[in-house]
Amino acid sequence: MYDMDRHTGEWITGWDYIFQAIDDLFTTRVRERVHRRPYGSAIPDAIDRPENDALVLDTFVAAAEAIHQWLSKIVRLVDLALIEMTANGKMRLRLDLQRTDTGELASYEAVL
Repeated sequence: MYDMDRHTGEWITGWDYIFQAIDDLFTTRVRERVHRRPYGSAIPDAIDRPENDALVLDTFVAAAEAIHQWLSKIVRLVDLALIEMTANGKMRLRLDLQRTDTGELASYEAVL
């Protein structure tokens, strides 16, 4: 598994590839891509919603479903936790992940 880094143009593999794939998945609306209509997550739909427990739960569900649907061949979601909701409406999540090929564990912070 390898891809091009979206910021530097360098080739990336391993966890860097997985983390970039998660960022892309979490920031892409379902039906946004012309040739891959089902790809994406419901996370972008949470923009401008009130910050409450329902939003957190919906975000957790959307993240877990997206990873299971699109990345389950390479990574398994072990744990998902809310780190903070900032005053400017951003949400920080910690994802504990396990690679399916090596069993290696890693944590990743996603800012949504």
